[in-house]
Amino acid sequence: LIVAHPALALRTLLAWTHDPSVHVRRLASEGSRPRLPWGLQLKSLISDPSPTLPILAALQDDPSDYVRRSVANHLNDIAKDHPQLVVDWVQRHLPSASAERRALLLHASRTLIKQGHAGMLTLWGAGSAFKGRCTLAVAPKRIRVGDSVQLELSLQSTSNAAQALLIDYTVHHVKANGGTS
Repeated sequence: LIVAHPALALRTLLAWTHDPSVHVRRLASEGSRPRLPWGLQLKSLISDPSPTLPILAALQDDPSDYVRRSVANHLNDIAKDHPQLVVDWVQRHLPSASAERRALLLHASRTLIKQGHAGMLTLWGAGSAFKGRCTLAVAPKRIRVGDSVQLELSLQSTSNAAQALLIDYTVHHVKANGGTS
């Protein structure tokens, strides 16, 4: 319906943000996600997600975590094509945010944080490089499917002040064609 009748569908979805049913409110966000993993990609909303922003604004403080989680996933979808739009959203909506909104915004930021997006990292207080020494040990060096691996991180600060850190890692899996994912 969004592809065939975008204006009517988006008006209807916006009206649904006030529905008493948590499932209908979630559908307003989930149904308009541009990159819904189990549905049709909405190419027009991938190109220009702005028609869905009023829906997300209306739902970001919804009393249901079920609904707010969908809003976070929707914003994360948008971040894949329009990172600055989501950085601006977080910058605008983070100050004096409730704990629930902070959780939503952090979940919405996850792709940009994992990519090391400087603007997003700064918003979450992790924009500065670590001052000190860092070593990472991985054992064993090679593993088989079903084995486990141990990661050991050692940090030695050389700063006189406390440092906010964001520590993350990425696992690359070798695919059948030799590439990684």
